Amino acid sequence: MKSTCLTRRSPDFARSWFGLLAFAATLSAAVLLSAGCGSKQAPGPPEAVAVLADTSASAGSPQVVGTYRRAMRAVLANAPAGTVLTWSPVTENSIATGYAGGTVDLPAYDPLVVNQDEYATERRRAAEQALAGFRKTLGARDRGDGTDLFYSLAQAGTFFNGDRCRGANDKSLIVESDGLQQTGFCDFTAVDLTDTEDAAIIRRLRLQGALPDLRGVRVWFVGLGADPSGQVPAAKILQVKRFWLSYFRACHADVSPERFGPSLENYD
Repeated sequence: MKSTCLTRRSPDFARSWFGLLAFAATLSAAVLLSAGCGSKQAPGPPEAVAVLADTSASAGSPQVVGTYRRAMRAVLANAPAGTVLTWSPVTENSIATGYAGGTVDLPAYDPLVVNQDEYATERRRAAEQALAGFRKTLGARDRGDGTDLFYSLAQAGTFFNGDRCRGANDKSLIVESDGLQQTGFCDFTAVDLTDTEDAAIIRRLRLQGALPDLRGVRVWFVGLGADPSGQVPAAKILQVKRFWLSYFRACHADVSPERFGPSLENYD
């Protein structure tokens, strides 16, 4: 099958896509600074967590949405006090829709300063705020079937390497998607993801500066291979899982095959 990921496109196409990526990364960094994530004096949080949720039309079944919500609840239940939690949608045009997510700081807890009951109340309010915002993000369903995971993952790298979150004790990335990158730049449904093809895609991303640095970030992939329609062959699902394992290893992330599956497993 002819590769649609490595087909040579015009220089203008490449410059425009990655030019937008660079511009959006700069804009995202400015937003984080204005939100208080850029103070160089502030110590790193106990944990920084990023949740990327596929809101394309192909991920809109009640079963899939329910899986994503349960994963977010598990994150909130296990996150330590003081965690910085951010989430954003993954769509066919993630550059334009990335703003539709949100960030919540879970309250810090110092038993010498804060009463335990007061902390529990503040923690519950923060969790409710995060869940409400996440439900709103999932509800803003994109009309397109495509999914631009590459751009969203590059933005996650910006979040983890920002001034505030760079020093976090722990970093966790939860990707909620079937794993099918589908854009004009690269369409997994139309390419045979062999080892050679995987390496070529990753190399191209690296050369274009679109491969994020995820050192110290533990990665979970929730819903990988999920196909309520039953139209994706099992062989393709295995190829997709193998690609993402290779991709995250190339990003120097902490990955393990058992964290890549239909639900959030072994999250602590």
